[in-house]
Amino acid sequence: MTNIKGFVLIALTTVMTASAQKLPSSQKVSVLAPRDISIDGLTTEWHDTFFAHQLVSRVYYTLSNDNSNLYLTIKADGPQASRKIFHGGITLAIYPVNKKEAPLSITFPALKKKVNIEQEKLQDSPIVYKIFMEDTIKNKTKLDSLISVSNRQLTSVANIIQIRGSNEIVESSIPLKNQYAIQAAGTVNSHMECVLEFALPLKYLYGRFINSKEMLRYDIKLNSTATIAVSGFFDPPILMVSGNVNQDDIYVMYDTDFSGDYTLAKK
Repeated sequence: MTNIKGFVLIALTTVMTASAQKLPSSQKVSVLAPRDISIDGLTTEWHDTFFAHQLVSRVYYTLSNDNSNLYLTIKADGPQASRKIFHGGITLAIYPVNKKEAPLSITFPALKKKVNIEQEKLQDSPIVYKIFMEDTIKNKTKLDSLISVSNRQLTSVANIIQIRGSNEIVESSIPLKNQYAIQAAGTVNSHMECVLEFALPLKYLYGRFINSKEMLRYDIKLNSTATIAVSGFFDPPILMVSGNVNQDDIYVMYDTDFSGDYTLAKK
C-alpha cells in the first residue's frame, strides 16, 4: 500500500481521485490522520472527502491512523443508509493475525433492544425526509427542523459502544466517555446522511491484530434491523413492510458488510 504523508496531500489526492474516476470499493492506501482530527461525527478536517465508496453497503469511508489510534470515518450514501444505521449501527471488526482467535469488534451506535420514542422517531426520519423532499420549497422549514431534531435524537440514543473480543476490556458495552480511550460519535448532515467516527487505540491491536508488516485485516458491517442491540432488553423490532418489498427495504432488513487490508501509515 501507498503511504500518503501530510493532510494537504491527502485532501488533494482524494479530490483529484474523486473527480477523475470513481472511488474504489475498498480503500487502497494508508492514510495519516489529520493533526486536528476530532471524533465529533463531522468531516470538517477531511473536507468531506473519502478514500472508498461501497456501492452495495451504500457508504463512503476512510480508515486512517496516527501513532495512537486507528480511525474510521464513514458516511451514509443517502437516507436509506442512514435508516439502516439508525436501526442496527455499524460494526468495525479487526481480525487477529492468528485466524483461530475471535476478532475484536466495536459497534456504534449500539442501540437498545427496547425502542423508546426518540429512537423510533429517529428510525423513521429518513422516510419522513423522503416525503418532504417531494416539495423542497414548500417543506424547507420542515426539512431544516427534521435534520435538527434527528441530530438531537441521535445524540440522545447513541450513547453506548459495544465491545467484543478484547482481552483488556471485560465489559460488553461501554459509555461514550470511558476509561479505555475508545471514542465514537455521530451526526446527520443536511442530506439526511449519517456520519459516524470511531477511534480505537492501537495499543489494543498490537501483538494480536497487527502483523509484522504493520498490516491489519478489517471488516465493516452495516447491521440489519434485528442483528445488533444491547443485551438486557426485549427483542428488537423486525422491520414491517406492507405491500411490495422494494430494494431499499431489503437493504435495510439484511446485513451488508465488506472487508479489506490496511497498512498503518507512518509519519
